[in-house]
Amino acid sequence: MCSREKDTPATASRGYKHQWLACLALLLCLSCRGSYAADAVDQLKFSTQECKLKEPIYGSTFDFSGLHSDLGHVVESPIIPGDKFEFNICGNLSRTCNGESNVAACLKKQGKEYILGRQHELFYRNGKMYLEYKSGVKCENGTAEKPNYQLHVILSCDYTLDAQPMHVTSYADDTCSFYIFYETPLACLRIPDALQSNSCSVRDTTSNGTFDLMPLSDSNYRTSNRQDAFFVINVCKPVLYGENSMCPPGSSVCLFNPKATDMKQRFINFGNVQSRPVVENGQLLLRHESPTPCAKNASANYTSVIYFSCDKFIRNAHPEYAGLGADSCTYQFNFVTPLACNDLEPCTAFTSTNELLDLSPLSSKPDRTLIKDGRNYTIAVCAHAGSPCQENGGACYEQNATTISLGNFNSQLRFNQSGSLYLLYEDGAECPSAAGGTRRWSTKIEFVCANNATKDNAAAGAGTGGGDSLKIIEDSNCQLLIQYQTPLACREPIKCKATIYVDHTAEGLGSSGVELIDLTPLISDSDNYEARVELPASMEHLVPKATKFFLNVCRPLVPKYQLGCAGGSAACMAKVTSDGAPEEERSMGFPLVSLSQRNRTSAELLYLKGDPCPWDNSTELSTKMLFNCNMRAGRGQPVLRSIEDCIYNFEWETNIICQN
Repeated sequence: MCSREKDTPATASRGYKHQWLACLALLLCLSCRGSYAADAVDQLKFSTQECKLKEPIYGSTFDFSGLHSDLGHVVESPIIPGDKFEFNICGNLSRTCNGESNVAACLKKQGKEYILGRQHELFYRNGKMYLEYKSGVKCENGTAEKPNYQLHVILSCDYTLDAQPMHVTSYADDTCSFYIFYETPLACLRIPDALQSNSCSVRDTTSNGTFDLMPLSDSNYRTSNRQDAFFVINVCKPVLYGENSMCPPGSSVCLFNPKATDMKQRFINFGNVQSRPVVENGQLLLRHESPTPCAKNASANYTSVIYFSCDKFIRNAHPEYAGLGADSCTYQFNFVTPLACNDLEPCTAFTSTNELLDLSPLSSKPDRTLIKDGRNYTIAVCAHAGSPCQENGGACYEQNATTISLGNFNSQLRFNQSGSLYLLYEDGAECPSAAGGTRRWSTKIEFVCANNATKDNAAAGAGTGGGDSLKIIEDSNCQLLIQYQTPLACREPIKCKATIYVDHTAEGLGSSGVELIDLTPLISDSDNYEARVELPASMEHLVPKATKFFLNVCRPLVPKYQLGCAGGSAACMAKVTSDGAPEEERSMGFPLVSLSQRNRTSAELLYLKGDPCPWDNSTELSTKMLFNCNMRAGRGQPVLRSIEDCIYNFEWETNIICQN
């Protein structure tokens, strides 16, 4: 391209000059293009010592100074009893830690205090925002690269107000690094005023039933566009801003093209948030209009339509791309969900795994009265709260002989991002908003499992008996937040034991009976199992290099930093980067089916309804684990042996399954 061709002496100098100027311009252009791509990547990874940052794609500012607390934040570990984390954001703790002041994060453990950090730095990585607390004390089990204690607080978008917005991920007793997730609206892009809404329901005048789709807003969904990109979707709310989910403000459907070098073209708005579903000719749907011009018709914009259909028994449902409409500008999606069924009993709900939770017994209980700050609160569940509340009132408070409505009752149970049930009473009395103007009072009642039964233990306390308790968690910003602990909110785990009838007479023992296969000792609540890969040569191409497989037994995976498979997944595959960070995660199934025995020394466990199969989007990934007795194997380790029809087959030799 830039070779020197022969020329006459009279024109050689001029020819060379023009040719090399053209080559130089071309090289500069290529250099600029490469530099631009690198700059785009660099702009998506940065840090700041301040407590706010400017989002690099849309220029929005995330200001976390509102998370500062004079008393600090306290989170107790659900893993190791007695461990307590105290930290502050945008400032230090007001008390000392191990006798030292000017401390931002502190760990209380076995009567001792350890400094986790004296200040923090705010990081932005491809949409993920987190605080890294630095200058912790030396850790006994530290490494050469990380010799000191560290705390990371991951700030994740949640448009709702939850009673427990913070939770600690699992960790080993001798770990040096800890991770806390903090769900907050401050990590969300602002919803445009014209798109604000706290409801997402419609009444079908034909059947007189009401459809409420708001529970589907608790998480984002992804579905392939059948090419090299993905649709990121939220229902009833904008896409929750986060890692590789940086959709334009107010968009509920956007196309994510990971190969786009221009970061403003990586996420294209294919539909603004729509909180008003409609029923057209008996079909429940949401129609999302986009401000983005259609590539096939410059006079029209893109539109995305999500069609909802009823299936009471579907598990872990998510929208699937169905194709383009006749106008080549309308993108169509199908979403099969129990929420599209209009014959649910009041105060009942199906979980994402299709378990029916029935809280209707609470609606017949007498209304409850709580007292806080001189106010008498009256609350009922899925029912009218009675006097002194007004007609249709589900909650109210009385102060100085005046009754204030805190919202009208309804019986539509919903789920928040953590999977907890809640009720939302809206349209209460007018309330002066902290941001200026007026809003209306609302009441959010979160239901928390009060049953301590786990695994295959007896479900003591299940039913309508004792264990119920109500507590006011917060009363601010025109919303009353209540936590209601009840056994009715508990879900039933799958069984990790199986029985098999054995005829011992054939062995000369003279008797027969039932033997128990019990895998509960393999259930891990602190770490996940990492599988070895031993595939035949003909299948090795199905597993990309640097791919790892993480599994647990009879329960979901233990939450781990950066392992982003769908919540509740029991098996996950991920490509691991050179620095050990998982990416491109895919759920390989959920623990929906109890353990089944094959014979005295072998049992099988299935995980179903995973993400779409990489080479067949119409099929969901699933996992099959075959446990075999091997007295010398100890607890053992899962080994990937084969992949057939999008089913990943693992073998696990262990002495746990061996009969004595």
